[in-house]
Amino acid sequence: MNENIACIEQAKKDMVSNCLNCGQSLSQDYCANCGQSRHIHRSFAAVWHDFSHGVLHFDGKFWRTLPMLMFKPGVLTREYIAGKRAQYISPMALFLFSIFLMFAVFSFVGSPITEFNEQSVESIKEVASETKEGLLVAREQIENDIASGKLVDENGSSNVDKLKGIEIALGALGDEEQLGDEEQSSEGREDFVQVDGLDEVLEGKKELKKQVESWIDLINNNSELLLYKMKSSGYKFSWLLIPISLPFVWLAMLGVRGHHFYDHAIFTIYSMSFVTLLFITLAIMGSIGFLSGWLIPAGAIIPFIHLYKQIRHAYQLSRRQTFLRLIILCIGIIFSLLIFFAILLLLGILG
Repeated sequence: MNENIACIEQAKKDMVSNCLNCGQSLSQDYCANCGQSRHIHRSFAAVWHDFSHGVLHFDGKFWRTLPMLMFKPGVLTREYIAGKRAQYISPMALFLFSIFLMFAVFSFVGSPITEFNEQSVESIKEVASETKEGLLVAREQIENDIASGKLVDENGSSNVDKLKGIEIALGALGDEEQLGDEEQSSEGREDFVQVDGLDEVLEGKKELKKQVESWIDLINNNSELLLYKMKSSGYKFSWLLIPISLPFVWLAMLGVRGHHFYDHAIFTIYSMSFVTLLFITLAIMGSIGFLSGWLIPAGAIIPFIHLYKQIRHAYQLSRRQTFLRLIILCIGIIFSLLIFFAILLLLGILG
C-alpha cells in the first residue's frame, strides 16, 4: 500500500517536467532558475497557505522569529543585521502584520485608550477662566492708555501691538462679553480703531474665534469623537513612530561603533513589533478578565525589560552601558510619544 502511494506521488512529480513559471527543466522540487515549486496546488486550503506564507511565512519563519522576539530580541536583531535573514520574518512585515492585528483585535475587544478625565477638563477650564480674567483687566488698562494718547508704555513697547495680542487671545478663549456686543465694544475704541490697521485685526478675529471655538468644542463636548479620530489616525500613521523614534535611538547609541542608521531602524521596528503584540495580548487578557489587576503593571514594566535585553545583546554592551543608554532611550521614547500624540491630536482636530 505504501509502495503504491509512493509510486502515485512520484508519477505526479514526473508529470511536471518543466517549471510552469519560466519553463526551466526541473530536476528537484523547486526550480533552480526562479525558485517556484514543482507542486502547484489549486485547493481551497492553498488560499490560506498562500496568505500565511506571503504575509508572515507561517511555514517556519514565524515560529522561529516569535520566540526570538520575545525572549532573545537582541540576538534576533543582531543576527538579522549580520545577514541571517532567510530564517526570520523581515522586521517591516512583522510590524505591518502586528498593526493589522492590533486594529482587528481592538475593534472587537476595545482600545486601551481611555476617555478624557473630567477632572482634567475642569482644571483646564479653570485655568482658562483665570487667564481670561487677567487678559480682560490688561485690555481695559491698555485701552485707557491708548484713549489718553499713550501709545507706548514705559518700556518702549507699542500698546497697540499688545492690544492686538490680547484681542486674539481673548477671541481664542471665547470672550462672550467682547464678541456678544460688537457695537458697544467698538464705541470705546473709536479713538484708536484706525491705528496701525487695528480694524483689520478686530475684523479678522471673528473667524479665528469661530475656528478655535470649534476646536475647543470638539475637545470639551465631543471627546469621544476626537478619540475615535485619533485612534483611526493612530492605526493609519503608526509607521510615523519609526522615523520619529530613529533620531532618539541614534542619540542613545551615540559612540557605539560599527552601527549605522539601518541597524537602528531594524532595532526600532522589532522593538515596536514586540510592544504592539504585547498590547494586543494584554487587551485580549483584559477582555476575558484574566489577571486584570496585573495588566497595567505588565504593560509598564515588560517593555522596559525587553528593551534592556534588546539593547544589551543587539549592541553587545555591558550592563552598566546598557542601563545608561536605556535611560537616554526612555527619555527619547517619551518625546517620540509626545510628538506622535501631538500629530494625532492635530489630525483629530483638523480632520
